[in-house]
Amino acid sequence: MLIDSKGGIVIKKPLLALLLCLLLGSCASEGDPNTVVVREKLFVQQCADIYENPQNYDGKNVVIEGMLDVVREDGRMYYYVYRYTSDACCPSKKVGFEVEYSGEKFKQDTWVRAEGVFRATQNSTVLLVLTELRKTTAGKIFV
Repeated sequence: MLIDSKGGIVIKKPLLALLLCLLLGSCASEGDPNTVVVREKLFVQQCADIYENPQNYDGKNVVIEGMLDVVREDGRMYYYVYRYTSDACCPSKKVGFEVEYSGEKFKQDTWVRAEGVFRATQNSTVLLVLTELRKTTAGKIFV
């Protein structure tokens, strides 16, 4: 850890990456090291790490809870599981993942638990290929 001249902590990028890996590794798995549980408390941080390092998550199982967003674009339906984050520059910004889903249809903004597998896409993003999507009790909308 480095301290700057004003007494603040300075974290270099490799140190930050290591810190995130330790945090995610210690709380992301529920007994299976190949399952990533995107938790409420670290939702934004986990999503950021997954988007920044999709190759590290490709093929891993995932469990995530949030609201279901349904978007029709170019005659196709797109599904997303998300929550909101709010900060000074971006109030009410959606954070989450696109999901590949062809099962039961839910209404927009239904609170869901999604289980599936991460797939890195050609444009270096992540798609969740779902094996299960079901309604569940709502958690924190803003994380």
